[in-house]
Amino acid sequence: TAIRDWLAQRSDAVLPIWSIEGRVAGQPAAIYGVADHATYRDNWPILSAVPEVWDRIATGDGALINEQLARRQELGLGDQITLPGGWRASIVGVYADYGNPIGQVIIGIDTLLQHYPDVSRLRYAIRIAPGKVEALAAGLRAEFGLPAQNVIDQAGIKVFSLKVFERTFRVT
Repeated sequence: TAIRDWLAQRSDAVLPIWSIEGRVAGQPAAIYGVADHATYRDNWPILSAVPEVWDRIATGDGALINEQLARRQELGLGDQITLPGGWRASIVGVYADYGNPIGQVIIGIDTLLQHYPDVSRLRYAIRIAPGKVEALAAGLRAEFGLPAQNVIDQAGIKVFSLKVFERTFRVT
């Protein structure tokens, strides 16, 4: 709570990354709860979706699944999936999730908490201007004694990954 409050005063958004693991459609899967935020609405790589997909996720009226789960299990919009604990959700969208071999399901954060109240609440994504990332990370480490591996710059990892990807294709 102290870290979340500290971050809220120094960033544009503090978004939970809370999840459970289980089986969905007979496959191992991660089930994530997401906050209703422009970060997802404006940037998530949706391949197919019903109208107002993010509103449906936010109100608990559906689930997004990744492309791997959809293809492997031949699932699509409107199909029902059973999630751990036996409750069912309607598929309201399919998203690209390149290179991830495991199935994923995205539901609203409130829905995740309703069905899995004991979910670990320790991971967060922080929205902040790129030029402020290093100072924020250093501040987190200094203020809370966090080890370096507990603060990850996803944008930096993405840049590095794209460079590796480009080099791979240049070589081939």
